[in-house]
Amino acid sequence: MLRVPILLITLSMSLPSAALDFEEYQAYEPEQRYYRGQVVSQHSHLWVSRFPSRSKEPKNYPFRWGKVKIEDTQDWRRNRFYPIGSVVQFDGLYYFAKTLTLFRPNSYFGRRHWEKFTHPAIGYDLPVIDREEARQDLEGIDRNRNGLRDDYEVYVIMNHPSQEMKDLGFEAGRLYTEVMSLIDKELYEISYASAESMMNRMLDMDACIRLKVRAGQSKHGFHSAFYNTKDRILSDFRSQYKLHDILGDNFWATVSDTPCEEFSYAVRKSSSERP
Repeated sequence: MLRVPILLITLSMSLPSAALDFEEYQAYEPEQRYYRGQVVSQHSHLWVSRFPSRSKEPKNYPFRWGKVKIEDTQDWRRNRFYPIGSVVQFDGLYYFAKTLTLFRPNSYFGRRHWEKFTHPAIGYDLPVIDREEARQDLEGIDRNRNGLRDDYEVYVIMNHPSQEMKDLGFEAGRLYTEVMSLIDKELYEISYASAESMMNRMLDMDACIRLKVRAGQSKHGFHSAFYNTKDRILSDFRSQYKLHDILGDNFWATVSDTPCEEFSYAVRKSSSERP
């Protein structure tokens, strides 16, 4: 009589579990008490509790919380210890370590030590941002120094699953940054040719993004995520006016029939011309 329940238990333990998506994890709550091995989400990252704690914000207490290292993925290897937060790929799936372990992710003991998951930013060095801090200055914060404001970079990565849209968002952000830098320059410092190139790239980029939004590849585009404070919105108007002052009323704006291809070409050309 005991064989049936034991068999059922054994089978249930061997059944594969579905990967948890980032959005399914509980958000960190400062008033809640957390125990070793619990996982929370905060600032677009996942964190594993090392020790029991309360009111210890994960990003400020690395001794108590292990950040899941989505930026550093590797294939699982035998006879290798993996610390808390390590991310491995095994049989085409991603797992993170909830404790120090050397077990295979899908083994009997490994299932207790590893958690199968998905995250839109796997493979990216996603900045850990404080949203209020990120909105304080016009230029914002670029901790990983890749030419993109951290809060904007996080928006692009977390809201656009496809690599094509991520790349478009990154290039849009760099162009927005380039245009916004005009407000600190005098008119004589900006050549007509550079202003013309900037305007043409903006027109093709905007047309391309509209096409992607209509196709359902992006909900809102990227403009509102970049110009997301009063000062940044005002800087958008000021830089646009400066472009108009340089180009004049007689500037003939044209948009390509294939704006996405044209914008991609302009980006490659601009990158090759940089010193």
